[in-house]
Formats: sequence, structure tokens, C-alpha cells
Amino acid sequence: MNNEIIPKKASTPYREYHVKVNMLAYTFNENEDLTPTYTAAEKQVREAFKEIFGDFAYALDWQHTCYEFDPNEAYLQNEFGEWLVPFFPDGDYHFFLDKSMQAGWLGHPWRRTITIIGARAIKIVEEKRFDFLEYGV
Repeated sequence: MNNEIIPKKASTPYREYHVKVNMLAYTFNENEDLTPTYTAAEKQVREAFKEIFGDFAYALDWQHTCYEFDPNEAYLQNEFGEWLVPFFPDGDYHFFLDKSMQAGWLGHPWRRTITIIGARAIKIVEEKRFDFLEYGV
């Protein structure tokens, strides 16, 4: 039985990417500090979010705090220095959406995927070539 929800006629394009790294090891070192690799990826994702969302986005974390934010300003962080709603799906579903909900970054924790919604957002993610995502699979 397939549990995927696949739209019959999707008016907004989307593309799913597999996360190719161990998210926990990629994010934290043995001292529980953020790794330089994660910090560099976070900076790259921030730049992509500025292009994708402009000055407004929703950050949604399944069963946790959700909020709206300006990608050009400081992101809310947890006690470990990660974004309050991380760009990696770290055990929960994470959603970053624009006001129209026609552009987004959706993290799926068990499938270890990030789905990008919207032609422009897909183009940006394809151009950025994040090290933690598999491309062309």
C-alpha cells in the first residue's frame, strides 16, 4: 500500500530531494556544538530563503511553535543555536511557505526528504546545489 499523496493535477510544480547526510552528525559535533559544515549550509539556505520568500515567510513545525518571519532578519533560534524551525527535518515535519503557499520548503523526517514547491523556488535550489541534497536522482 502506498501512503503518498500525489496530486492528480498539480498547478504548482514541486520537486523532492533526498537528504544525503546524517542530519544529526552533519549538524552537531561531539561537543554538541554546531559544525562548520552546518553553519555554512545554514548561510546558504538563508540566502536561498531570501530569494524564494522575499521579506515574508511562514515557519511551521508539526506540534511545535509556528510563526511568520522576515528571511532578511535574524532567525529565531533554540538553545542549541539551530533555527527554531530547522531547515532539516529533524524528527518533525518542517514547512517554510510564502503567503500564497505557492512557494515552499517542506521537510519530511522519515523519508529524509526536502520538497521544494514552485518553479522559481526549484530553480533557486537547483542553482544553489546544496551539499546535503541529492540532485538528479
